[in-house]
Amino acid sequence: MPRDDRITVEVAGDRYIDYLETVKGRKPTTITDYRTILRGHLAPFTAGRTVDAVDGAMIRSYISAKMVIDEDGLVRASGYTHTPTCLPGEPFVLRVASPLAA
Repeated sequence: MPRDDRITVEVAGDRYIDYLETVKGRKPTTITDYRTILRGHLAPFTAGRTVDAVDGAMIRSYISAKMVIDEDGLVRASGYTHTPTCLPGEPFVLRVASPLAA
């Protein structure tokens, strides 16, 4: 692909969210949440990289940066304050099988 045709993760994310809003008809609150995650987490982390520059190592690094295992063996998604599985303002919590939980 010619270098000029490559797009950043942020631009690709914006285009996909626009598609979800206009074609798939996602709710306004869902679109707002997606844009918040894109602008507040994904875009800063990828720092202007193009989509083709994102690899498995970067994805693993992103997940590691956002996930914390606490003393109870719970995985917490740091930085996210609202997800469909929790009340607004509370962190997302997921119990996982982990050697730390044993």
